[in-house]
Amino acid sequence: MRRNAEISNYYHHHTSMKVSNVTKSQLFFSLFGFEEAARRFRAGSARAMWLRAASHVPDASPRLELVEIPTDMPSKRLDLSSPENTGMTGLNHITIDVTARSKTVGGLSQMLIRLNEDSELRFNQSIHLLVPPYQQIIGQDVVELAFIQGPDGIQVELVTFVRTLLQSMEPAW
Repeated sequence: MRRNAEISNYYHHHTSMKVSNVTKSQLFFSLFGFEEAARRFRAGSARAMWLRAASHVPDASPRLELVEIPTDMPSKRLDLSSPENTGMTGLNHITIDVTARSKTVGGLSQMLIRLNEDSELRFNQSIHLLVPPYQQIIGQDVVELAFIQGPDGIQVELVTFVRTLLQSMEPAW
């Protein structure tokens, strides 16, 4: 019974997609009721934004993160629809909000240690940490993030809410 209580502290936070044009993608997803949820920010050298579906329960509505592939990443502009370049766009990672659980164990780093211990105990395999915990400002929220590798190489981002800034932040692009 304890395991189910721990698992209920997690929920799907957002799905990230690599896109060729963040503005066109924003307009496309507006057809389904998605609106800009966070001021534009940078994910490395890429422009990015969060969209949120309209919902009567604000924190329960699905979120999309659109990450624009920088045009200068390859040496020339790619035709992203051609078969040899289809890996450039599409699903980037899935994100799980672990705020409630990480607060009960002393933070995201401690939660990752316990998650790894649980994985080793249950599956005899360690968690593959891709990016160790770090803080980032998205909109007015300060969050702590870490990336682990899931089955078949899928990136799983773990996010913990830290605080909301009182002042408005200027868009990063």
